[in-house]
Amino acid sequence: MTNPTADRLRRSRRTILACGVLALVGVFVLGAFVQVPAMEDDLTRAAERALSAAQLEASVRFDGQSATLACARDVDGPAARDVVAAVHGVRTVRLGEGCSVATAPATTEGPPVDSISSDGGTSPSSTVPDTTGTTESSVSTTTPPVTTPEPGVVTVTFQKGSLVLMGLVATPDQHAALLTAAASVASAENITDGVRDDATVTIADADVDTLVDLLTAMTVPLASAEIGWRPDGVYARGVVADEAAGATFEALARDLGVTPLLVVRQTATDESAAATRDELNAIVAATPIEFGKGQITVSPTSMYIIERLAGVAKSYGGVIVQVQGHTDSEGDAGRNQTLSDQRAEAVRAELVRLGVPAADITSVGFGESQLITDPNGNELADQSRRVVFDVTTTG
Repeated sequence: MTNPTADRLRRSRRTILACGVLALVGVFVLGAFVQVPAMEDDLTRAAERALSAAQLEASVRFDGQSATLACARDVDGPAARDVVAAVHGVRTVRLGEGCSVATAPATTEGPPVDSISSDGGTSPSSTVPDTTGTTESSVSTTTPPVTTPEPGVVTVTFQKGSLVLMGLVATPDQHAALLTAAASVASAENITDGVRDDATVTIADADVDTLVDLLTAMTVPLASAEIGWRPDGVYARGVVADEAAGATFEALARDLGVTPLLVVRQTATDESAAATRDELNAIVAATPIEFGKGQITVSPTSMYIIERLAGVAKSYGGVIVQVQGHTDSEGDAGRNQTLSDQRAEAVRAELVRLGVPAADITSVGFGESQLITDPNGNELADQSRRVVFDVTTTG
């Protein structure tokens, strides 16, 4: 015999959960609608800075997060494409007028590590072992793939502080569980929800629970990662700052029945360290880190920027990332020096909290000693109050 009261409670819970899912989706849709023009402007500025730093004469136009390049002269199109593709937030890059395409395809969607199998799906390349059936140490020195999900696959990709959820799940409850897990470790500005509900999908609640556990555990110890589900089970792969940083995540994954493929991040060259510095500074130039007036605590509204900075800062090993704090000239010079020291250290502490190895990052304050001025020598106070970055190699 059924219990009418219990049935009513279950229906009530389902109704509340469904409303919650709709509210979450509404927030993401409205946020995306409002932020697209500003995002395109930010991406354009960051991409143009990166192209200028690489001495590549090309312009770029954005439609959402998709870039189209136009080359002023017959420059190396693939090189320009790779520079723009490395900018945080860029999803695809297409070569346009004037860009040489002799050495590479015209469009890229991230590192093409996986090969295409004869049935149209993806299969691991010869340099990247699959996670299924791994019997030896799962730590490799090969860069793991970042793939586009095929039909019947759910993926969560973590890269440069952002999460991208893609694929199909069976129920709104499963969708809500993934969104809630993502929201627990990343700001809404850094979450892209491409998951859709499809009752024909066979993913079990237990597999979604495993994905949730992996998702909530991966963003701090891993520099980048991909977790997902396919018909043969859940998989996980990612880049760790060092073997010790990934040990806890690996142990958790194994406890969940998943053998992760973890690789140690590459050691930076002088060129990649300079590119990392430029990318960090492009982020804060587009959206400066905010503090309360005279305060040293990072504003909650800037946490999504901190997440992106952390994702970039822990991309390479063999670097020292220096957080540099600056103030305007208002008030006492000694107080400004202390304030700049404390703000730089506050940013450093947040980056360490998000997984940047403490040994990789330092902080320093310059007070009001490096003011930004206009051509007439007048101080620009808003620009003078800033946090910027320098990145050098340890070699």
